[in-house]
Amino acid sequence: MPGPKEPKTDEINNYLRPLVDELLQLYFGIHVPTYKHPAGTWICTALLMIACDIPAARKTSGFTAHNSTHACYKCNKQFPCLKGSSASQLYRLGYFNLVRGTIIDPMHNLFLGTAKRMVEKWIKENNISPAALATMQKTSESMVLSANYTILRSKIGKALLKNILPQHKLKNWIDFVNACHLLVKPSITMSEINKAHDYLQSFCQQCLVIYKPGFLTCNMHLHLHLHETINDFRPVYDGFEATYMKTFINDAYKGGYMRKVLTCPSLVPFIPLLQKLTSSATTTANYDSYVSYAPLSRQNFQLQQFVNIFLCLSPLTKGNEPLPPSSFPLCSLNASTMSDIDYPQLLHFYQLVYANPDIVSYHNASLCPYFVDNQITKLKSINLLGQIYKGKNSSGNCGSFVQAMFLGSNNITKTALTGQIQYLFIHSFTPPPHPNSPVSQVHQKKHIFAYIRWLSITADKRRKTESIDVYLPNFMPDNYHSILPVHRIDMEVATATRKARNNIKKTTQKQKGNSKDE
Repeated sequence: MPGPKEPKTDEINNYLRPLVDELLQLYFGIHVPTYKHPAGTWICTALLMIACDIPAARKTSGFTAHNSTHACYKCNKQFPCLKGSSASQLYRLGYFNLVRGTIIDPMHNLFLGTAKRMVEKWIKENNISPAALATMQKTSESMVLSANYTILRSKIGKALLKNILPQHKLKNWIDFVNACHLLVKPSITMSEINKAHDYLQSFCQQCLVIYKPGFLTCNMHLHLHLHETINDFRPVYDGFEATYMKTFINDAYKGGYMRKVLTCPSLVPFIPLLQKLTSSATTTANYDSYVSYAPLSRQNFQLQQFVNIFLCLSPLTKGNEPLPPSSFPLCSLNASTMSDIDYPQLLHFYQLVYANPDIVSYHNASLCPYFVDNQITKLKSINLLGQIYKGKNSSGNCGSFVQAMFLGSNNITKTALTGQIQYLFIHSFTPPPHPNSPVSQVHQKKHIFAYIRWLSITADKRRKTESIDVYLPNFMPDNYHSILPVHRIDMEVATATRKARNNIKKTTQKQKGNSKDE
């Protein structure tokens, strides 16, 4: 649409009218030639969602303006201003629910909206001085982000605002940050969606108490409807439109998409087409097609079993368990030899997880056919339910900092450790047959690991309530814990280095996102 000013609603309708005319025609189908069907085949199209910022969403969908008394198109919340609205051409699409299908854009709603508004408010009220901003910037420059994350030029969060904001404002802000931490994850559980909603509700309620009347805008009110959009269109990671369409075109989920989403009676004419589309799709990946890269798992991938592994709710994880279909195909580097420094950790790991101390080194291969080879295949990266993890061998020379859970000696207490992935690798190993194992059981010999160096722990727990762990800026000695099945990676974290009052450097880590939940 031509500028220089943004169009009014009736002007947008002039552009929407021909688009809706075509969408109505496409809904019932058109006959067009394709590569596989030169004589022509029927193609049907339907509008799934509207994704734009709040002002544009109002005009496109025909809702009242964002500064009107009925600014929220999701509920009947009243606001102290009034402007009119006009019907959108999109109402002509009888199958499309405008209220449900117009998503709340997370980038504008959370980060360009509330985060920006809060910082401007604090600066205006002199809660953040120029000297404090300089200190915060210095701390931010020590932050280490993984190669797949954009370097942040300005970092405003709980780690930086500590001892700068008044305590009651910091506590209020932490609710918002905690909600964002949960909502921007590549995948998220239903309980986490509800928890994030509770954080945002608490944040908005306290804003009404802390700040002057009128501070809570319609944009901030829409935080309370984000959980509805996530339930309909999946996580906000990369934006709803990206994650939703990625899922739609992923063969592993096509069948589930058809059964779960397209249940409206008006969509019945599409069912035969979608059944044909999903006829070759299964809910699990065909591991046989990745024989050189991944475990030849004969078991179906089960999401809950996968989640139980990183929560330490499953038996000892060996590394050859099924991985999510989205992890494949794996991008491997050339085969290589594991260093003699790292190899003892791998040997010790196999001896423990297979409960067989007689498993021997490759140096003693002549004594036993069940020895641990030192040949590995390194991976460039691995995708675990949307989160990309990399080792130091990948571009950028900065391996992902990750967190994993470990059980204590009583097998009850859980301890979270943070470390850096040195490299990801595949290793093949077949243990001696166990006398109690069924003869028909097929052993999956390919194991996928991350070699991790763990940060040295401290007794400093003062930031625990803020979801910040404190470590010394050096690594613990390597042992069998350095061999971590990728299934056990809990989440990726960001780290920053600070000096304590005694001038001792410490590393703080903040959770960035969890790729293991849904």
